[in-house]
Amino acid sequence: VDGLRVDWPEYPPYFLHDCFFDFSEPARALAGKLGMDFEGMRREAQAQWELLHGGLTDRKLEELAAKKPGGLAGMPWVKFKQVMVTRLFEKLRGAMDGEAGGKSKQLVPGVFPPPWSFISGMDYRRVALYASAISVKLYTMHWPVMLRFYADELKAANPGLSDGALARSLERVLGLRDEGALKLDEYRYPEPEEAHPAGERRMRERIEFARKQAGRTPVYAIAHGYGPVEDFRRRFRVAARSSPHGVWVNR
Repeated sequence: VDGLRVDWPEYPPYFLHDCFFDFSEPARALAGKLGMDFEGMRREAQAQWELLHGGLTDRKLEELAAKKPGGLAGMPWVKFKQVMVTRLFEKLRGAMDGEAGGKSKQLVPGVFPPPWSFISGMDYRRVALYASAISVKLYTMHWPVMLRFYADELKAANPGLSDGALARSLERVLGLRDEGALKLDEYRYPEPEEAHPAGERRMRERIEFARKQAGRTPVYAIAHGYGPVEDFRRRFRVAARSSPHGVWVNR
């Protein structure tokens, strides 16, 4: 065994409501130990939740989308998620080095790319202190369906929102394509023979961001094998050119 690859050691934000974890009792206890204002963080998250679930118009949604998604990482309740995720790695590395006597073994997480990492609790800089390398997932078949999940939840909570505003705003925040938004109903899980609606510049920017944040810790892009050969070749080429340390291929 050369090491352990830990899959999604964060709060996977597949659905919009997933982004609002974690206010559990264990989280409350940890916040108390760290001297963090748990109730204040919960109120802040609740205000964000209420805005998104009933407080949106097309104009308000587009105003929110114009803000940089990286700003989420500065909110106290999101910083707390980063603390919890980092503590997980601290404990994993400690268990490997200590109890298991595995200081020579690698610890490699497989994680979400930005902008999802901003809300998942994945802070590349902190995690890089404990990880031997970081694998960043270019699972581009997931991206359009995640956008659609968010759109469906927002529309159900704000019936007045238009499909056009949802597509434009979420495309602006998530940045899937290099140019322009698709129609909302075109954001879905691609069939095996369909190319993935992920722009090459957008994929490259995600890996470059992770590499910059991780410093000397190697970053590997993970290219997913799902999809037609020509599209896989396109996505693999971006991954290989963006990841000088190497590329993982999933499936």
